[in-house]
Amino acid sequence: MHSLNERNEAINIFMKFKSYSRTVKKLGYPNSRTLRRWVEEYNKNGFIHDSFRTSNNNFYKNRYSEEQINIAIKHYLEYGECISFTVRELGYPSKGLLKKWLLNNNKIVNKIICSNSSNLNNSNNNNTENIFNIKESNITKKNSLCDIINKNKQMEVDYMKDKKKRKKDLNVNSNIKNKDVSNSYQELLQELEETKLERDVYKMASELIKKDMGINNENLNNSERTVIINALKDKYSIQSVLKILNISKSVYYYNKNLLLKNKYDYLIPIITSIFNDSFETYGYRRIHIILKKELSITVSEKIVRRIMKEENLMVIQIKKKKYNSYKGELSPEVPNKINRDFHSIKINEKWLTDITEFSIPAGKVYLSPLVDCFDGGLVSWSIGTSPNAELVNTMLESGISKLNDNEKPVVHSDRGCHYRWPNWIKIMDDNKLKRSMSKKGYSPDNSACEGFFGRIKNEMFYNKKWTGVSIDEFITILNNYLVWYNEKRIKVSLGGCSPMEYRHSLGLQL
Repeated sequence: MHSLNERNEAINIFMKFKSYSRTVKKLGYPNSRTLRRWVEEYNKNGFIHDSFRTSNNNFYKNRYSEEQINIAIKHYLEYGECISFTVRELGYPSKGLLKKWLLNNNKIVNKIICSNSSNLNNSNNNNTENIFNIKESNITKKNSLCDIINKNKQMEVDYMKDKKKRKKDLNVNSNIKNKDVSNSYQELLQELEETKLERDVYKMASELIKKDMGINNENLNNSERTVIINALKDKYSIQSVLKILNISKSVYYYNKNLLLKNKYDYLIPIITSIFNDSFETYGYRRIHIILKKELSITVSEKIVRRIMKEENLMVIQIKKKKYNSYKGELSPEVPNKINRDFHSIKINEKWLTDITEFSIPAGKVYLSPLVDCFDGGLVSWSIGTSPNAELVNTMLESGISKLNDNEKPVVHSDRGCHYRWPNWIKIMDDNKLKRSMSKKGYSPDNSACEGFFGRIKNEMFYNKKWTGVSIDEFITILNNYLVWYNEKRIKVSLGGCSPMEYRHSLGLQL
């Protein structure tokens, strides 16, 4: 409660600001609604009441006319005697104020008591006697009316609870009914699907394994069941077909692998023949290309690899110590113009050369090739029993003879003595070819040529027994292999073509 001085101060500040919110914000009291009531009272009476309760009651009496009070009480009596409904429909007053109007009107109180007493008599006569006893016992009208109003209010609350409960029970029953209908529908669909699956199983048994339409599943062996499952797995789930045929998942996949293994048995002699014709140098990738390119057989690389493993078609690779031709610094140093860039966009732009040794029981054989960086093809090569100047010079002159007038390739080599002798340098200068050399002890500087040597030795040399083979016979075998390497051996990097086939596909001069 606020004192008279506080209320007068609030009125004075409001008259200065003319704003309820600013006044409340400055003083910290009261709320806007209370301040509005104080201002209305001040404007009407010219002063603020001294006692809050007495003045407040007078204020509410003076705020609404007798006609408005009578209308509100009449509406309450005629429309269900509900305070909340009356306030909501008329828009005035508050619930507490309407209760005060009802309690302060003797005529209305007696009417309400009698009316409610007669209504209660229909359900319980004792209530009527109690009400009149209460009246005769001089219990205040206020308490009697409050009891009746509270009881009516409680009856409203109970009715709304019963209504919500009935609505909830109705929704629950409806949901249960819908759920039962949905479950029945799903069960019918499942039965229909199982019937269709059984029909298709009998149909596939008749078409694929020549069984009667009425065959019993128990009479089918696991292989036959696997065939039926493979035929139906795209239309039905594997789990459902396994259930119909009464076969476990592990048994199905075991028999499936057996069928796949037998399915590709026809490839065994074909793959074996290709492997032998390639000097036993083709792995599964190249054999896969041959099958697709020449025989139009499309299978997975994994199938080719599995068959080669089962048939023991393995490419043997053995590494041995490489031949070293370095004899020291015999001539001035030559810069490394290739600088490990072995890529070339045209033929006869970059050549690589080196010497490698083949040691067999009959003796040693040396190979000196010229490798073109464009496609890895061999420009020329020479084979001999001694790594001398004649071996490399013959190879170089043979390669130069295949050049056009405007072609001046860079010839890259290591620091071997063969490429620092006067005759080699003279041939290079006379034909205006550019020299390039690796650093001392840096084999990666000529890795493309070193890779070529490793490839041919792994494919045709290390996996052979050369006992009883003469030097001349070995030179013939090596020369035939190099011809095949250049003209027929396919390279994955060239799209499954040999170097010569690749140049021919580009329309280049061979």
